[in-house]
Amino acid sequence: MFLKKFNKTLTLKTTTLALFLAFVFIPLNTGLAEEWSDLNGATPNDPVWGGCKGPGCGGGGNLITLPDGSQICPTGPTPGDGCINAPEIPQEMQDAILAAAQQYGLDPAFLASIQLQECTARDGSFEWCGEDGPFQITPGTWPGIAVDGNGDGVLDRTNPWDAAFSAANYLASLGAASDMTNAAASYNGGSGCCYTCGCGETVDYANEVMSRYEGLRC
Repeated sequence: MFLKKFNKTLTLKTTTLALFLAFVFIPLNTGLAEEWSDLNGATPNDPVWGGCKGPGCGGGGNLITLPDGSQICPTGPTPGDGCINAPEIPQEMQDAILAAAQQYGLDPAFLASIQLQECTARDGSFEWCGEDGPFQITPGTWPGIAVDGNGDGVLDRTNPWDAAFSAANYLASLGAASDMTNAAASYNGGSGCCYTCGCGETVDYANEVMSRYEGLRC
């Protein structure tokens, strides 16, 4: 009799704990994906233009893994905007670039080209890039463009997500959605510079970014 009561009590406690964990942790795990659903009109793993085929550039682009582990399908104005052909960029950085480009309406291949122009990874790490991080965002520029890309409450320009979202935010403000070449020049020389102005090395910088961009498109 005692054993039966013990088993019933244990079963009840186990069930209660399972329901509590489901209530608390499932919303946490899907939070970022739900935010993206609000943004791009697709729920996680829903087919979008071309269909989401998972990792790689097949039939609609890469499946983006968000910092909390949830996944979304990329969307874009034309097929190919949801993927980049850049095996030299570590996967987490690729995911951050794809997500940031999607949020700010940029071509991810362009954002990837900016990143490679600024600092390439060594052994899968950007540590050697120093305190300015993978997009080499300077301390003077950072406060005005910083975005908490991974939602951890910390603004860190050495973090792939924060760096990618902040760079995308800055490039969008420089008009990259309509003129990538000019935005690249301004990213390098400052918002007061432009491609036709020829501020220092900005013309060469922009030309290199755009030349690489063509090879990064899927």
